[in-house]
Amino acid sequence: DNVFEIASQRAIDTAQDISVILRRALTPKGPSTDEPKTRRRVVLVGSGWGSHALTKILDDDEVEVIVVSPRSYFIFTPMLASSSVGTVEYRSITEPMRFSNRRAQFIEASADEVDPDGKVLRCSRENGAKIEVPYDVLVLSVGMKTSTFGTPGVAERCFFLKDVDDARSLRAGLIERFETASLP
Repeated sequence: DNVFEIASQRAIDTAQDISVILRRALTPKGPSTDEPKTRRRVVLVGSGWGSHALTKILDDDEVEVIVVSPRSYFIFTPMLASSSVGTVEYRSITEPMRFSNRRAQFIEASADEVDPDGKVLRCSRENGAKIEVPYDVLVLSVGMKTSTFGTPGVAERCFFLKDVDDARSLRAGLIERFETASLP
């Protein structure tokens, strides 16, 4: 394993990723109509780092890509703190999942249950509708819920920072406290 072999393999991988992205840019928007039954169906659950990266590089000529997530956008979480204080705008740190791969199908729903024998993902939409998504390959790339570690009062008194709504709440809380502090 010399440095040249590693560097050349990474260059080849990068070139392959670029070719997939360029080919995708030159094809029409929307899910492919090229006999989806002949391609394997890859269902990605989540819209975080892993799912976003995989959606971008999957070769949609080889597989049918479906993303299932209750959140329709990817968020660049390291910039959440900056957005909560106004250094960057919220729209600057989000990217719609549909932009990750124009040919991927996006389903805005929560994954509730996996049937590995039937290869079906059972989901629920925000309006209560239940849907089933069949798959050949299932990738679970979901995030975690913020934990209070059982500490009393944390949920009521703290600002969590995991999503754009959290950043907005933190900004509003900061402004409210500065306004309160400036009262005579």
